[in-house]
Amino acid sequence: MNSAMVSTGVLLALGVFLTWAALGPGLAARTVQLLTLAGAGGYLLAGAYPADANENKHFLGALLIFFLANVGMLVAALARRSPVLTSMRHLSLTLGLVGMGGTALFLARLTSASVSAAWNG
Repeated sequence: MNSAMVSTGVLLALGVFLTWAALGPGLAARTVQLLTLAGAGGYLLAGAYPADANENKHFLGALLIFFLANVGMLVAALARRSPVLTSMRHLSLTLGLVGMGGTALFLARLTSASVSAAWNG
């Protein structure tokens, strides 16, 4: 078990619950909260089941983090009725795009070694 990932999942879920009312009403705010909770669940799964012990559960946790948590960041950039999320719109958009770009590179198996090998011919 990876205690750092489990701790991240627990703290992320706790943060969502403690800020539930502060984010205000609206579909976008609730969607962000639910997607972030799904990402927290992904951290719990990936941390509780290392890839060498149970690859399927670890992979499911990683998918929750890679896709749902990053989409949650993009949705947070769209939340206009929440004063908290509105003030962080540019940061949320940037982090969501970087996260989705990193996910695409990971799924394409693009590493620094493969990039430098392709660059050098």
